[in-house]
Amino acid sequence: REHRDKCREHDQLKRASAKLKEDMEWYKAQLEERDRLIQEKGLIIVGDDQLSSEDESVGDDSPKKPPKRALVSIESAEMLETAGEGSLDVRLRRFAEERNELLDQVRHLKLELEEERSRHKSDAKRIPGASLNGPDTDFEDIQS
Repeated sequence: REHRDKCREHDQLKRASAKLKEDMEWYKAQLEERDRLIQEKGLIIVGDDQLSSEDESVGDDSPKKPPKRALVSIESAEMLETAGEGSLDVRLRRFAEERNELLDQVRHLKLELEEERSRHKSDAKRIPGASLNGPDTDFEDIQS
């Protein structure tokens, strides 16, 4: 009777082991397919290799979260590398801030351009004929 129980338990463990091996092979094939597709499309996986200061402040009692990762083009990965240190969130936030600053600068320059154009138009209205190619009255006064 003990022998039968042991054999039954052994068979169950063998089936569970075979199922786990089958599952592992399936997952392995899925990962290989993912890697192949990533390589075909010229993409790269980037992630948080370092902990940010926010992550370090969390106590040791809390479970560690897996690092955030993103699938980006090679050009984007190079841009993220030049963005400096920190997590992906920090680096992307820097890009967003820089973008907003540049947009503000563009708006400011457009306003300056409009002001300059309006000043130029008002100057042209005050001096009649200044924008025309005609005889210059000052030049005629000098010749007389």
